[in-house]
Amino acid sequence: MQELLHLVVVSIQFSALDFYNKVLFQFKKSDVLFDSFE
Repeated sequence: MQELLHLVVVSIQFSALDFYNKVLFQFKKSDVLFDSFE
């Protein structure tokens, strides 16, 4: 039971990190776009 719970927590952390990286990447891309407009 403890191991199962640990796996769930780890998978949530990984997907949260993946989501965070995707969002950060999108922000960086839009920053570059905004910089080129100025």
